[in-house]
Amino acid sequence: MDELERAYQQQIRDARHFKEWLDMGLDRGWVSDPFCAGHDDAPLTEYELRRIEEGDDPCVVFIRLLLFHDGPRYETTIDHSDETRPE
Repeated sequence: MDELERAYQQQIRDARHFKEWLDMGLDRGWVSDPFCAGHDDAPLTEYELRRIEEGDDPCVVFIRLLLFHDGPRYETTIDHSDETRPE
């Protein structure tokens, strides 16, 4: 098996592990169904919708998953250094 074939097989194994991990989060209600941030509306909870209807502006947090990123570690273009991060 050459290097390209080994890399392909590793990506297949990684995808299976990722799918198991994502399915567990979906089954337990920890994550929403996947959606496109550029084309779909963000999935909101009833509580968030009610707050928006009441004129509030709740923060809805998203995490971008980078499964098959093959370049250097993804670097954000937004500086969040002045924001409080959860521990």
